[in-house]
Amino acid sequence: MSGSSPGTVRAVGVAVAIALCLLALSTAVASSGATQESVTVTVGNGSGTPGANVTVAVSARAANVSSYELSLAYDPGVVRVAAVEGGDFPEPISNDDPSAGWLNLTQASVDGFDDPTLARITLRVVGEPTEETGLLIGPAGTALFDSSSERIRVDSYRNGRVTVLEPDTPTPSATPTPSPTPTPSPTATPSPTPTGTSQSPTPTSTGESPPSTGESPTPTDRGSASGPMTPTESGPASPGDGQSRSPTPPRTTSGSGEDSLFPSSVLDSSFLLGVGFAVLVVGIGAGGYLLGKRRSDGSRDRLR
Repeated sequence: MSGSSPGTVRAVGVAVAIALCLLALSTAVASSGATQESVTVTVGNGSGTPGANVTVAVSARAANVSSYELSLAYDPGVVRVAAVEGGDFPEPISNDDPSAGWLNLTQASVDGFDDPTLARITLRVVGEPTEETGLLIGPAGTALFDSSSERIRVDSYRNGRVTVLEPDTPTPSATPTPSPTPTPSPTATPSPTPTGTSQSPTPTSTGESPPSTGESPTPTDRGSASGPMTPTESGPASPGDGQSRSPTPPRTTSGSGEDSLFPSSVLDSSFLLGVGFAVLVVGIGAGGYLLGKRRSDGSRDRLR
C-alpha cells in the first residue's frame, strides 16, 4: 500500500462506504417488507353442543393499531350472535343481521396497540350435531388504522369455524346387587317340667246313652197352700249309675188351688159382662113397656 497513490486509496474508501450504505438500505427494505407481510386478521374456532354458548376472539397481528372495522358472515341456522364484548379495545359498536347472517363491528382508541385482541363474540349453538359454520371475514368491510389514522394494509385473513357436537351421554352407573338377608335360626323351646301333682283321669263316655227310667217329678196336691210347686229332684248321680236327672220347672197355681190359665179368665170375664149387659137391656125394655101401658090405661079411664 505504500506504493499506492493517494487517489487510489480514496477511490477504495468511497467504494467501501457505498457498499455499506447499500447493504444497510437493503436490510431496512427487507425488514419493512417482512413486517407488511405479517399483518393478519384472525377469527378463532369453537365447538359446542346444541343450546351451548361458544366464545371466539377476533385478533390482529399488526403494530400500532388504533381503530378497526370488521365484517363477519355466519350461518344463522347453526349459530346466533348472543353477545359482543371488547378485548384490548372497549366494547365495539355492533350491527347484527340474523336473517342474513352478517355481523359488523367497529371501534377506536386514542392509543395504538400492538397485536391487539379486537373483540370477543359469543355465539349460541342452534344447529344439529355434526353441523358446522364458517366465521368468514369480509375483506371489503374489514380494515385496520394506526394512530395517525393511516390505513394499515392487511395481507391475509384467517377465518374461524364453529362445530356442533353430540350431547354427552351419561354413563349408567352399575346397580349394586343387594346382599342376601341372613335367615335367623330357630330358637329351641324348652320342654315343660312335669310337676309332682297327680291329676285324676277324666272319665270318657262309652258312647251309650243312659236308659230312661220314665219317672218325672210329682207335683204337690192342688189343695195345698198357694205358691210354686216344688218338684222332686233326684239325688246326685254317682259316676257309676249312668243316669242324670234335671229338675222340672215349677207350675204356678192360683189362690183357690186351680191352675192359673190366662185365656180361661179372660173368657169368663167377657161372658159375665155380656150377660149383665143383656139383663140391663131387658130390664130397661120391660120398664118402658110397663110405663107405657099405665099411661094408656089412664087415658082410657078419662075418656069413659
